[in-house]
Amino acid sequence: VIAGEGSGMVASRQYPGVYWWMRDGGEATADKPRDAIYAMKFDNDGNSLAVRGTEKFPFNLVSGSKNNNWEDIAMDNNNNIWIGDIGANLCSRQDQKLLRVKEPNPTSSETLTITANYTFKFPDPASGCNTWNSEAMFWLDGKMYIFAKTSNSPVYRVDFPSGTTGTANLVRLGTVAGGVSNISVSSISDDRSRLLVASHGKMNIYQTANTNLSGDNLVKDLISRSPKYIATFTCGTGCTTAVEGGSFKRSSF
Repeated sequence: VIAGEGSGMVASRQYPGVYWWMRDGGEATADKPRDAIYAMKFDNDGNSLAVRGTEKFPFNLVSGSKNNNWEDIAMDNNNNIWIGDIGANLCSRQDQKLLRVKEPNPTSSETLTITANYTFKFPDPASGCNTWNSEAMFWLDGKMYIFAKTSNSPVYRVDFPSGTTGTANLVRLGTVAGGVSNISVSSISDDRSRLLVASHGKMNIYQTANTNLSGDNLVKDLISRSPKYIATFTCGTGCTTAVEGGSFKRSSF
């Protein structure tokens, strides 16, 4: 077992079939660090494949920031990986962060250096809270979008300051239709027509009818629609589903 709790998942553009993810919970050990991103590959039947030599789940250490509560991972169009240190389970956190590293070659064991580090707080938390807990984000048209993990799952655009450090500003765009609250997973398809969101036990996929939209307008259109597809996650008797990562395949649904 690599992780008692894994979190986040994003498909690589540079390395076909590779997905990046992180450890969320569990004790750190030398061969299972928490301050790291992990790679994995699957065949068409979902069986895990070797990525680095014979390793199926190799990692790259991340230097410069501790894993306080890493919850999601995203990739921009310049092959940068964004780490969402965005968990705030007790709503009192003052230092939620978005961290950027360059995507490594998954066959390399290089240590990654943080190239950008931004702090933020949600602008409209519940009464008595400093911020919202958050576990899902995605990149679209040069911007990061992030969900608050609460009722009806409001989504916000992240406006970064100039430079590679500072405080980002969050702008609320709306809430997700279709009764999915407490979102822990999000992903945009490569053709920009579909948005996947999921809570621990339920997945909704929203589909736009206007693929000419971009940025905020596309996000607002997607979240305003009734879900095109709905699925539930199940597990064996006596267990509770807790899905916290998911991604569209590249150039696919």
